[in-house]
Amino acid sequence: MIVNTTKSEETVTGLKKAAMLLDVLGEQASAELLQQLSEDDVQKVSREVAKITSISGEQAETVLNEFHHIATAGDYVARGGMEFARKLLMTAFTPDVAKRLLDRLSETHPKLVEELVPKLLSLGEVHKVLQQLLREQVSIRDLATILETLLDTAAVIKHPVLLVEAARQALGRALVRPLLEENNLRVVTLDSTIEEELGRAFSPSASPTATAGLQPSLVRRILDGLRRLAGEQVAVASPVLLCSTPARFHLKRLLEPFVPKLVVLSPSEIPPVVSVQSVGVVR
Repeated sequence: MIVNTTKSEETVTGLKKAAMLLDVLGEQASAELLQQLSEDDVQKVSREVAKITSISGEQAETVLNEFHHIATAGDYVARGGMEFARKLLMTAFTPDVAKRLLDRLSETHPKLVEELVPKLLSLGEVHKVLQQLLREQVSIRDLATILETLLDTAAVIKHPVLLVEAARQALGRALVRPLLEENNLRVVTLDSTIEEELGRAFSPSASPTATAGLQPSLVRRILDGLRRLAGEQVAVASPVLLCSTPARFHLKRLLEPFVPKLVVLSPSEIPPVVSVQSVGVVR
């Protein structure tokens, strides 16, 4: 049971956090998580779960954010694979979890939540946006900024991809900061012909047949170009690839199975104060 309270809590042990996480995630996602633990650890965390009487909204938000970082951290990924981490994260972030986060935000930003859900977007639509952000390891801790952006964008257009891209742009500073080297962002760019082809195929008005015909050959071309620039280690230590939105959203998902760690940024996500340096062009 989650209760809404802002009262500061005493320091929570790692074992108790694990128990709280299982309680917040629900039965299906918790079952998948427990499969990754030893029998001894399962018994320990199960005993801790039995002690839980309630979880504050603040605690729920904290453990969810910590899980997001752990699920996509290098050690976890090395043991379970990036695809498994992503799948677990997507499974764990259910509509119910999204609702709990919105309920908590409504305590401090009631009008924002009320104006957005359900007047402009349904809970399901907001959940899908947040889920897609998490899929690319984008923190949703600044939920107020995300919802403010969705409120402005949904008043004009409700295309799900454009909603995700608008939220990413609003979080641009936080997205780019971990990628900087002394305020310089080193990127790989796409040849103009590839950019144009992506733009035609993935514009909101593009037909499904145009998109289907493009994907196989284009993916091979981009992957070959990345390997030429970064070598065979591209899947382990991938560069940052620059691609305009909304094609950025689709390109990331096309390349994901082959280079899961590849960061695909849109130029509109990069703050003006950041110096961008191209280290190569995919042709």
